[in-house]
Amino acid sequence: MGEMSHRGPQQAAQKPQEARPAEDGDRTGRESSPTLRILMERPAGPDQSVQPESVRPLPAGTILHEYQILSMLGSGGFGVTYLAQDLNLDCKVAIKEFFPASFVRRLGDKVVRPKAMAWNGPFATGLQQFLVEARTLASFRHPNIVRVRRFFETNGTAYMVMEYEEGESLFRRVTGQGCPDRRTVLRIVLLLLDGLEAVHRSGFLHLDMKPSNIVIRPDGSPVLLDFGAARRLTTGKGRVITAILTPGYAPYEQYQEEGRLGPWNDLYSLGAVMYYMVTGRKPVDAPARITTDPMAPATEAADLDEYGVGLLTAIDWALDPDDRRRPQHVAEFRGALFDDDPSLNVRLSASVRAPFDRALLGTLESELAQHVGEQAKGLIDQAARSATHLGDLCRTLEREVPAGASQRTFRLETLRMRAKALVESSGDPPPAWPPTYQVDRPSGETPRQDQPQ
Repeated sequence: MGEMSHRGPQQAAQKPQEARPAEDGDRTGRESSPTLRILMERPAGPDQSVQPESVRPLPAGTILHEYQILSMLGSGGFGVTYLAQDLNLDCKVAIKEFFPASFVRRLGDKVVRPKAMAWNGPFATGLQQFLVEARTLASFRHPNIVRVRRFFETNGTAYMVMEYEEGESLFRRVTGQGCPDRRTVLRIVLLLLDGLEAVHRSGFLHLDMKPSNIVIRPDGSPVLLDFGAARRLTTGKGRVITAILTPGYAPYEQYQEEGRLGPWNDLYSLGAVMYYMVTGRKPVDAPARITTDPMAPATEAADLDEYGVGLLTAIDWALDPDDRRRPQHVAEFRGALFDDDPSLNVRLSASVRAPFDRALLGTLESELAQHVGEQAKGLIDQAARSATHLGDLCRTLEREVPAGASQRTFRLETLRMRAKALVESSGDPPPAWPPTYQVDRPSGETPRQDQPQ
């Protein structure tokens, strides 16, 4: 694993804490972007405005089956996470409690109840979905996905017992040590992509990837935490109670009631995490990027000599505000990460070999003409005679495009083209999305954003 470099946030940073457990939401991680709770289903009634109260955690010493609560680790969209001791196995675990603070309260020290009868239905639906997700996540066996050991119901709510991950969050790592070098970025991201791929193949989406939800273990490997926002696409009514998003890391479609959900949502968030890793700055909130994008692309904002134009272009691709122009699945994005190093990514560079299909050259000519005008056809004809594969051809043509925004745009478009060609030529197409599930959001309902905590 490469060493963390000196580049990164300029502000003074506190020394990272030792062995940080799973941080749940931004309150624990002190990250600058708050998690918003967007209510998707509200009970009918004259007063639908319910403000979340301060979370009253279970007191230290509380016994839940064979677990003893030690302390609260954090609270997020609809859960509270605790550090606990497994009294049977004599080891630490993390326990997440279903506690949607907007519409529940704690009676005494333990019992959880909805604040009003009108919230009984939404609470019951959310509780059942929490259990369904816990059951499915417990079936995952992946080294880069937090492992769910068991789950149970008590105190009028439900609990999910997870492995306690030693390490510190990626947020704290970058804040304390600066931006990691290229080798470290790639190691972390490739392992996260492997984990995400397993999640997506099961029909799940994470939907809340951010630096405080990624723990870096002592050996340098990452583990993805907090599946509190995870969604499996189903057809049951009342399926979605809340959608959780973190500004800066959530794509625009997650702000919309009818936004298109799929792997491209998580890939945007991963691209945002990577942008943070290489620049030390949180990306601009997605809604602010729709009309006129004020955010500097990674190819401008990060150290080009350290990270390489290919890796930074891949980040910009993942952060495209248009969900249909983004990578659509993990395999597509994984190949793009090494685009500027053919020795590491022969498949992407050489996925299409000469002689080239005329339709492909026509598409390439149309794109090139936007930057060089009528010279495009002649440049392509000349380059195609000597290029041995599509990657070689695109790199040759890229040198003919004026430096700056035009060259970045052309590079990004040809990256999309090569990534698509790789998938088509692989013989192993990604699983269809959506699978046999689909989100069923309440109709005629505009998401309500609660005030950030």
